Amino acid sequence: PAGGPVIEVRFPDARYLGLWTKPGAPFICIEPWQGITDPAGFADDFTRKPGVFTVAPGASHSLNMGITLRDG
Repeated sequence: PAGGPVIEVRFPDARYLGLWTKPGAPFICIEPWQGITDPAGFADDFTRKPGVFTVAPGASHSLNMGITLRDG
């Protein structure tokens, strides 16, 4: 409703933001995503898919995300 709570989502290290839920579920998932589903007609190697990147064995890669809840 107008004037209700506000959610601010920051995802500076990810290219996309995924929002999803299951039908009838009492929740919504908010996830930073690097990649998305295959573009229409994509028939190349998985490693060439938009957003895909590699992390060397034993290495790590972090993505930052912030969620702030505010009164409306």
